[in-house]
Amino acid sequence: MKHFLRPLAFATALLAAAGAAQAQSSVQLYGLVDIGVGEFDGNAVENGSGGSFFTQPWTKRVKVEPGSMTTSYWGVAGKEALGGGVSAEFKLEAFFLGDNGAQGRFTGDTFFARSAYVGLTSDELGSVRMGRNTPPMFISTLLFNPFGDSFVWSPSIRQWYNGSSGGQLRGDSGWNNSLNYVSPSLGGLTINAMVAAGEGFSSTTTGTGKSVGIHGLYFRGPFAATLAWQRVEQGNTAGEKQDSWQLGASFDAGFAKFFAQLGQIDDKDISGVKDDLWAVSASVPLFNGSVLASYGETKYKAAGTGKRWTGTLGYNYALSKRTDITAAVMSEEVDAGSVAIDFAGFKPVGAAIGPAVGNDGVSYGVNIRHRF
Repeated sequence: MKHFLRPLAFATALLAAAGAAQAQSSVQLYGLVDIGVGEFDGNAVENGSGGSFFTQPWTKRVKVEPGSMTTSYWGVAGKEALGGGVSAEFKLEAFFLGDNGAQGRFTGDTFFARSAYVGLTSDELGSVRMGRNTPPMFISTLLFNPFGDSFVWSPSIRQWYNGSSGGQLRGDSGWNNSLNYVSPSLGGLTINAMVAAGEGFSSTTTGTGKSVGIHGLYFRGPFAATLAWQRVEQGNTAGEKQDSWQLGASFDAGFAKFFAQLGQIDDKDISGVKDDLWAVSASVPLFNGSVLASYGETKYKAAGTGKRWTGTLGYNYALSKRTDITAAVMSEEVDAGSVAIDFAGFKPVGAAIGPAVGNDGVSYGVNIRHRF
């Protein structure tokens, strides 16, 4: 309960500071469409789980791929000045698949899965938002690699969030029923803290327990850094929880921007798996775009060991302020090793999974991304 009292007290202070000044408001419609084409090497099972990633042989598919660099979405956002430097704000954002026009990132996805919140914001006190918010860990992950939040090309996003290592981050890239506080910048440092109530608790659905996350972001000149931590309760059985942390840094040397990430996903209370992850990346300006390069590795441990390697090389070219093209090639390999894990059920088993195949492949493609 104490997790909620402090932000609510802060919200009350914001209301008091608003005064009785005449309100001014604005609402905007915006979004992004991203569609690509290429040949992709991956699960034989389309949208397969971590289990199929290891136990099914990979296949090559030529596909028109939605959301190669950024998942397509549209949104409506608004802000109303309440006076005293305080404003009310709201945001509603929905994902869609540009290749077929379907709503969401996948069948059955929440309609406003990207964001759905209302809150109060102040330049001096920060912001409080209630609803569905983006957790701090996801923000840190996308900021410290040159491919951003690309689930197709970014080694960091793929290995932290793509559900293929057996101990991937739980809780999705959006948390329901959450209370989010974002501090103002203090000498370049911003704190983002979030609590999800877990009121959707289900004994049959994973990740429905209470969640807590926090990160610090520091930007000063060419240097930036982050430290993020989160805990997600499983929801199926009391006491089952996943703890994760991530350290990230970047440095802009002018001729190139360098990135590094290091972290751990401790899923031992739930699946028995612990992951150690790291990634190094660079972005090099060239003509009216940038060469993007990133390599990430995950080592997972349970009753045995295994690894996953992902390396991506690409070039992003700006056609205008709102439209860009990216061409990329990615090599990926997984080694199931001797780990005794049922990845589909995310539970330890008495013997090695079978067939515990090692998979590797190369994917390549080109996409167009347009913001409106």
